[in-house]
Amino acid sequence: MSTPIRPEVALSGRPLASAEGTGLERDAVGFWGVFAQGLAAAAPSVAVAVVPFSLFVAAGKGAAWAVLVGLLIAVLIAATISFQAKRTVSSGSLGTYTGNGLGPGFAFAAGFSLLIGYIGFATTGTLGGVLYLDSFLESVGLGSQAHWFRLLLVVVVVGAAVYLPYRGVSISARYELIFELIAIASILVIIVGAYISYGFHIDWEQWDPKHLTVSATFIAAVTAVGSYAGFESVASLGAEAKDAHRTIARSLLRVVLLLGVLYIAATYPQILFFDDIDPDKAVLPQLADSVGVHWVNQVVSAAVAVAFIVFVTAVTTAGARSLFTFAHEGRCRRRWPACTRSTRRRLSECCSSDCSRWCSPWSRPSARRAGWCSTSTGGTWRRGDS
Repeated sequence: MSTPIRPEVALSGRPLASAEGTGLERDAVGFWGVFAQGLAAAAPSVAVAVVPFSLFVAAGKGAAWAVLVGLLIAVLIAATISFQAKRTVSSGSLGTYTGNGLGPGFAFAAGFSLLIGYIGFATTGTLGGVLYLDSFLESVGLGSQAHWFRLLLVVVVVGAAVYLPYRGVSISARYELIFELIAIASILVIIVGAYISYGFHIDWEQWDPKHLTVSATFIAAVTAVGSYAGFESVASLGAEAKDAHRTIARSLLRVVLLLGVLYIAATYPQILFFDDIDPDKAVLPQLADSVGVHWVNQVVSAAVAVAFIVFVTAVTTAGARSLFTFAHEGRCRRRWPACTRSTRRRLSECCSSDCSRWCSPWSRPSARRAGWCSTSTGGTWRRGDS
């Protein structure tokens, strides 16, 4: 049975509470909810619309091999995180796992870097949602070029993206999976149409092994690895997942493998029709026109707009839990734990009210003496601890 480590630990006279034991709902999310979190944060529907074309620009017809190399690297990363998740789960996500192996200083750097990354993802996801939502509304005659209209769309996207995690992680996870699957299904209509339009024969030039001797293929593979970013966010649900050790470990690998298959299936036909694609315009609508399924364009625009909102919801969920862990383990202002302890719904208020002052990294001598640095998080839960 899992139990919290060192609940009595204090730092500089301030008691450190386990993040998992205060404010986060235990056993609130099952396997599909955890899986949905990783899928939505990786945003495959968004990546499919952008990444394959970027790989082609970098590696030409070696893009297909770049996807395979990127998948191999992502699987190795996921396997490493999965191995850690079988031993340790925490809302601290990769910050906790980094601390387990490299110590508190690297753990703080990893956790803080993830937080910055999630903020960046949320910002770009909001902009993408506004662009695609505006495109959809314009296609049905409801668009406008007025500045107030664009600002209104920003409010709508941000409001929807914040409301779902505010209602609770179980509800947001359910909607994340539903909307992401709808977006992927609409995109698959275009992908299947591309295969049918090209005919039942294989473009062997894309699979020529000589592409593996060209450095551009491996440069493109770096971009391919980046398209998986977000899958690691499932580790932030360590306090809320049912049977967390098993659920998180399995979800990590399955999300990556599903994304890999989807990226391979989507990259191949886009390269086939590259001559018909204008790089200055959205790729998927052009591909739909080229393969004769233009009727799905409005559905795709709406679905991708929703996918962006779901993406922002997912990274907000992961980022909030990273910040939650910081607050309860002594790395934020003193009033944050009191705020988050009162109710989990006030976490967003605490996050927005003051992000300017952080405690020093986990290298304080007093923290080392207390013993909490060695575990990288006072809210860690380990399999078999008692």
